[in-house]
Amino acid sequence: MASSTQLLQALKTVLSNAHCVLVLGHNPGLEDLALKLAGAGTGAGVFSRMQSKFPTAALARFRFSGSWEDRL
Repeated sequence: MASSTQLLQALKTVLSNAHCVLVLGHNPGLEDLALKLAGAGTGAGVFSRMQSKFPTAALARFRFSGSWEDRL
């Protein structure tokens, strides 16, 4: 299973003109990646719920304005 660091490294290899990226994985790597990507820009209630329980078979969707590469 990939760690969040490995998943993040894989995301960094995606071409800059990609408009959508799908990442499939297992916990704890996927949950840790979602928390890293959410970071300070996420509402406190949403981030708190993610920290307390990232459900089995969960989906985390992120939208970025500007270049998504700058967020990684």
